[in-house]
Amino acid sequence: MATHITEDCINCGACEPECPNEAISEGDEIYVIDPELCTECVGFYDHEACQAVCPVECCLPDPKHVESEEVLLERALRLHPDDAKLKERAAANNYPSRFRKLAGPWCLFRSASPGLVQPFSVLWAAGEVFRCCTRLTWSPRGR
Repeated sequence: MATHITEDCINCGACEPECPNEAISEGDEIYVIDPELCTECVGFYDHEACQAVCPVECCLPDPKHVESEEVLLERALRLHPDDAKLKERAAANNYPSRFRKLAGPWCLFRSASPGLVQPFSVLWAAGEVFRCCTRLTWSPRGR
């Protein structure tokens, strides 16, 4: 889901330089985010950079633009075709994303279902039994 800026914006401009996609610009009355450029910082940070610096917390998820981590990563790759590090991290499925933050940086888990590797939050929401497969070590949930 793209992030949007609410009418609580005080036009401080703190968010604009933080966006890795240049999706934020000054609008008529408040700053605005172009949903076609916003990747929610997937591929760049484990949080939304604009939210982190906003002093009035007006950079919020936009319920009108719900998107998956996969769609956001594809957009990041399309917007940054010359970013070799981003391509390498994406190919290795080892990139920062707020979707993976609950499990720690870039941590994936293997489900009890054969062949299913997903971010922690996806498996937790599905009620799956899973094991951590970070750094090729296996440990039971909760250890």
